[in-house]
Amino acid sequence: MARSLRLFHHFTFTAFFSAAVSAQMVSMNPFDIAPPTVLSDVKALRAANPKLTSVELVDAANKLLEKQGIAFTFSFDEATCLAIDKSIKSMKNPPAKLNLRTKLKSVGAEPATLTLPPADFANNECSKCSVTLPVLELTDKEFVALMLGHNIKFHLPVNFIVSEVVLVDEMDLVTIKKKWRIPFRSAPLGVSYDENVLYLGVFEPELKDISLAVFGEGVFQFATREEAESNGKGTLLKEFPKDPANPNLAFMRFENRGLKQVVRYSNACGR
Repeated sequence: MARSLRLFHHFTFTAFFSAAVSAQMVSMNPFDIAPPTVLSDVKALRAANPKLTSVELVDAANKLLEKQGIAFTFSFDEATCLAIDKSIKSMKNPPAKLNLRTKLKSVGAEPATLTLPPADFANNECSKCSVTLPVLELTDKEFVALMLGHNIKFHLPVNFIVSEVVLVDEMDLVTIKKKWRIPFRSAPLGVSYDENVLYLGVFEPELKDISLAVFGEGVFQFATREEAESNGKGTLLKEFPKDPANPNLAFMRFENRGLKQVVRYSNACGR
């Protein structure tokens, strides 16, 4: 599976948020990160062209992904959620959905302001609040997002929490062999034989024949479900190390051409 190189610029996030809707914080209009729409666009493409094969749909979906990025959900820590909620409640007539505004600073330049999509206050066992951004690449320290038509590399703030799937030793189920940072919680469909690629299912029933490939380097591509499941179908483990703080914890074992692979993940909340 080919992966394309990405050009980007370097910026630095600070951890300050505001729910203000005016542009008075800086002398310029805020830089917008638009809400991601790639999955809804792929659904619309399938609806408009129901005879598309899985391979054709994946090819079209990856072209959209290159232009838009994947919808990546970042959870905020409790302090950030409280700060956002307090800021919203302090407004006299807040709109139903209010974009977030965060400080953005480039190296050696004056601070600017970045506008993010509205926070989601689902307030469930997965997260008190979160934001979904169009992301092209993500590592443990940085992520590349689309802004004003450009691929921009940001430092990952400490209060941006990402979901992970972890490849563990198949004997002790504890020793970590590999980590993948995933854009949404979903049951794994497979792991490549070289253990670099994790395949995730997508929730939309119209797209059940495709999957999302998450590479160890932190990039993403769509793939067919057939490709994902060619690495062996998974079996849920009934006995595994429990975590009282995570009621959604699960382990799945794949038998991949004689290789046993076990992944630890968290089920999607409310599913």
